[in-house]
Amino acid sequence: MVDLGTPGLDLTPHVSDRRALVLIDTVHSSGPAGELRSYSREDVLRHPPQTRLSPHDPGVKEALLLADLEGRSPERVRLLGVIPRARRRALA
Repeated sequence: MVDLGTPGLDLTPHVSDRRALVLIDTVHSSGPAGELRSYSREDVLRHPPQTRLSPHDPGVKEALLLADLEGRSPERVRLLGVIPRARRRALA
């Protein structure tokens, strides 16, 4: 297991040439905080990549697509996502 933080396309070497890849991260989804979601490779790549809006957008889709292009993509991919607790906004 490796904690990669938020590497963007630097994630590509970590996903390339693997038989299986399991990613664990928070996800934006409806449901109670702490609930788990499981996504297949097809689920992750279902929609085209979006513009990264912050360094906290990890670029998983882009890394998987680049590995595909290079012919080095993992055979199996699973993203385990946990729904985070909503942040409270600070009072101005």
